[in-house]
Amino acid sequence: MLTKVQKYQKSYTKSDDINDSEVPATYDFRNIEGYDFTNPVRDQGHCGSCYTEAFNQAVESRLKIKYGQKVPVLSAQHVLSCNYMTEGCQGGWPHLNGFYMEQAYMVTDQCAPY
Repeated sequence: MLTKVQKYQKSYTKSDDINDSEVPATYDFRNIEGYDFTNPVRDQGHCGSCYTEAFNQAVESRLKIKYGQKVPVLSAQHVLSCNYMTEGCQGGWPHLNGFYMEQAYMVTDQCAPY
């Protein structure tokens, strides 16, 4: 299943190079030949952090796909507290989390719990 999920990554250097006819109509990372490439969905509680939870869960899935192994739960609290480009629990944009994380780093939920 790892070979299947890494197919495009190994065959193409840019997503624009993938022929549209090769892309499946549906693709569910929760079930690739019986393997779940996602971590459990987390509850944002009273905080408006859906943009950060979604960003973290996308990164976790991408890491599982890249390395072919389980990854730890990443800390939403770290991103909410440290990313000066968003509004913390008042909302924000996931792409700004991506920009920030390119310049900074991510830690596990164990290090900075939500």
